[in-house]
Amino acid sequence: MLKELSVLFISCFALTFFLMPLFIRLARRFRLVDRPGGRKIHAYATPTLGGAIIYLSFMAGIWMSLRLSPAFQGAFSQYLPGLVIGGTTILLLGIFHDTIDMRPEAKLMGQVIAALIIFINGIRIEAITNPFGGLINVPQGLSMVWMAWPAALRSLAQRCFFL
Repeated sequence: MLKELSVLFISCFALTFFLMPLFIRLARRFRLVDRPGGRKIHAYATPTLGGAIIYLSFMAGIWMSLRLSPAFQGAFSQYLPGLVIGGTTILLLGIFHDTIDMRPEAKLMGQVIAALIIFINGIRIEAITNPFGGLINVPQGLSMVWMAWPAALRSLAQRCFFL
């Protein structure tokens, strides 16, 4: 299974790596950019909606893995609805965030909802690797919190620093 997951990671990374520069050029051409000003701290117009490329690359990688690997299909097909619905929720949240002035609290709520969707569909973080050796078991109730944690920290930083 490690081979299949490695192929999935490499294919998603490669698709994103090669498609993102093309998307950036298209975004600039069609003026899909975030302009500096107000709470924005960037110095020049920055392309938006890059999360759509990451989403499409991830979904393409999942599709290829399901088509090419019976082992992957057997192990992960039950989690596919949660990945698709949760991933689509994050995509839509990113699109709304990039196109309207969304408050950090609303974005955080959407991220927690996406983590809840994934959790309800059976995807869990059961353990994390201890850098000093061994595993640290994650209680089932904290699994969802662990999934939403990176997004929550980003939203908190945006709120604290007015980004």
